[in-house]
Amino acid sequence: RQVDFKVKAVVSTQSTGFIVRDFQYSKEKINQQKTEVHNLQKAKIKAYVPLIRWLKGNFSESFVNWIHVKALRLFTESVLRYGLPATFMTAVLEPHKKSEKKLREKLHVLYSNLDKSAAEGPEMGDIPGVFMAGDYYPYVYYDINTAFIEGAREF
Repeated sequence: RQVDFKVKAVVSTQSTGFIVRDFQYSKEKINQQKTEVHNLQKAKIKAYVPLIRWLKGNFSESFVNWIHVKALRLFTESVLRYGLPATFMTAVLEPHKKSEKKLREKLHVLYSNLDKSAAEGPEMGDIPGVFMAGDYYPYVYYDINTAFIEGAREF
């Protein structure tokens, strides 16, 4: 009994979780798709200048709103961690890459009395009720990535 190769290949790939679909080669469809990709690339290039103009006009307002949301998150997290009354200091720090570790150590020493659960260090595991991704510190920390310009032009 001879087993059909196509049936055997379909069964073996389906057993690994892949879906096999029939494919029929059509030169016209491939040319049509190439033309469509070319037209979309031209439309992207054409829309780039108005997009940049719009971004220059609206970036400031968007950035202010984004920082405002970060400030609200900071306030909320501070109240949830340390309770009321909300007596705390807010600061924006941008250390050099080489001094970031040293700054974290100094901040940890300064504020370790605020949160005893963070005294064990950042690899302490999950803390019930805290829904933040990343490391946990005895102070409230939010990263603000301002590298918007890098890799902006991709065509």
